Amino acid sequence: LNAVKAIVDDAYKIVKKHNKKLTAAVFPYPEMADHMVRQRWDKWNIDEVYPMIYHGFYNEEIDWIAYATKQGVEDLKGRNVGLNTAIYIPPFKSAEELTEAMNYAKNNGAKGVAFYEGNNLTKEYLLAIKNFKMNLE
Repeated sequence: LNAVKAIVDDAYKIVKKHNKKLTAAVFPYPEMADHMVRQRWDKWNIDEVYPMIYHGFYNEEIDWIAYATKQGVEDLKGRNVGLNTAIYIPPFKSAEELTEAMNYAKNNGAKGVAFYEGNNLTKEYLLAIKNFKMNLE
């Protein structure tokens, strides 16, 4: 745990010298990430995180995205670190489900969302993402 934190913190110092931001794709929320892969990312010096809240990987329902997003946001409270919920496209059966997932992320404090497995982005999914974005503006 301490070795991983030290590497991230050293990288942060280097990145800041070059006026860049440090981001990381991390496991779903700090406590879970701690137990699984020694990523206690709420303690890192970092600008933004992209927790991979892939409900299908953990045999969870879509509403788990709300739970995991909220856990990460709460663990980062008081820190200037952006949380962007990373969503894995393949488990979704419809654009409506994808919209539901994006709403769970937004309504539980995510700054944004990211999508993985872009080859699975259908025209319907892209339209859902566009409509979601327009509703934010």
